[in-house]
Amino acid sequence: MFTVAIIFICGSAYSQKNMLTGKITDEKSGAPLMGASIYIPDLKVGVRANEDGTYSTSSLPAGKYLVEISFIGFETIFETIDITGTVENNF
Repeated sequence: MFTVAIIFICGSAYSQKNMLTGKITDEKSGAPLMGASIYIPDLKVGVRANEDGTYSTSSLPAGKYLVEISFIGFETIFETIDITGTVENNF
């Protein structure tokens, strides 16, 4: 019975999904920036924005991370984001 309780507790900790999602658009026109890059250097994790500018990372460990957003022809953005649960951040 004790073993079952440990598995249940550990399983709960791993089942929580920490994700970063959002949309990347041109500040002036509001047009989505398809293919914009979102990179978290500490985790060596990156994704690209879809055709509508939306992005979503896979499960991440909870924590505060520097996030780099880049797209050719635009200034690169660096922002520290606290990722706990699902966090939506538009750029």
